[in-house]
Amino acid sequence: MSERSNRHRKTKGKFLTVGISILVVIVVIAGGFLFYQHQQTQKAFASDIKQARRLVLYNPLVKTGAAKQLQDALPGTGDKTNNAQLEKQIKQKWSRAKFESLIKSAKTQLASSNQTQLDKQNQLAQKTEKKLDGLKNQSSFPDQSKTDADTLTQLSQSYYQAKDSVGLNISVAGLQTLAGQTATLIQKKTAKANKLAEAAQDGNYPSLGALRGDLPYGAGVILIDELDNGPASKAGLQTVDDGGWDDSNVIVGINQYPVKSSVIGNDSMDNAMKEIELGSTATVKMKDGSTHSIKLNMSHNDVNLGSMQDFANPSGDADTDIDFGARGYSIRERNNDKEIGMVITGIEDDSSISDSDLKVGDVICRIDDETVGTEKSIDQITSDYSDGDTVTVDYVTKSGHLKTTDITLVGD
Repeated sequence: MSERSNRHRKTKGKFLTVGISILVVIVVIAGGFLFYQHQQTQKAFASDIKQARRLVLYNPLVKTGAAKQLQDALPGTGDKTNNAQLEKQIKQKWSRAKFESLIKSAKTQLASSNQTQLDKQNQLAQKTEKKLDGLKNQSSFPDQSKTDADTLTQLSQSYYQAKDSVGLNISVAGLQTLAGQTATLIQKKTAKANKLAEAAQDGNYPSLGALRGDLPYGAGVILIDELDNGPASKAGLQTVDDGGWDDSNVIVGINQYPVKSSVIGNDSMDNAMKEIELGSTATVKMKDGSTHSIKLNMSHNDVNLGSMQDFANPSGDADTDIDFGARGYSIRERNNDKEIGMVITGIEDDSSISDSDLKVGDVICRIDDETVGTEKSIDQITSDYSDGDTVTVDYVTKSGHLKTTDITLVGD
């Protein structure tokens, strides 16, 4: 009886040990699961907090409702609350389900506000683009502004499609700034253009204070004589007598305007001067690539009405510019201009110029510093010379460059 009892006791003890072991395993597994679940909950909560902060912390669309509640509960800039403290504060305020519900509501609220803002800004963008399109039709609209307007328009459209209200706000602000600046610029240009047009009509536009000469083939303008205190003289521009008959003394541009003649044609010096305000400083460009800075403080009226008697006048007429035109050796008065010079149309083998650098198409402008076609023709100028004498001929090539050559005269 006692043996059976002992065996029973031993068997019961074994079962109890196994049961306890199983219970321990179950408790350990349950504890591990609960710990894992707690860790996951902590991570999810931390993720929710991160999401909430990203959603509302610096969002200008947060005004009321769930989004405002979240923003008020989360630390702002400079707050040193750590994640553990923040999590504790949130848990004390809301359950996790409530916290998640607020985040979901805030998302919906802000998405709606964002779309409203997008639509509003998109309408403003379209209105500003329309204004810019109207400005683009004006000739004074800058090319760079056209490029900037196109770029900003493309950006605003892409931001709208991406539902990026911040990017759209920035691009619309850029469009508005560009429209305002361009409108002001055009207004100033229009006012300046009106002022320049009035000055041109009154003869109150700038002058170099010099007697000018037009080269053939639109090669540019030379200075024949200057007023001692005129703008050209003060700027160091030289006449062909003082500076030499070469490309460094040929004016081919003033500021951005090309110059091919004194008065006649779209690319005349007078047209360029009429686009420049009296009293401003201009850049005079020479044919050899050099430039001169010149203060244009003398008007066309000042020269024509008060100073032209100071010029040494090659033709005997007052208020004269000289044009070395390739038109034979005719003299034709045109406003205050005279065309002077003789184009070479053919060269005889035994002529004075047959062995010179002169070619057909070149224009003889001066012989020993006497201008051809003013008071004397070539024959009249050379009549004072003898067979075998050498003269210096200043001429313009067909390609528009100033050249000088010596010629030995051959008698008839």
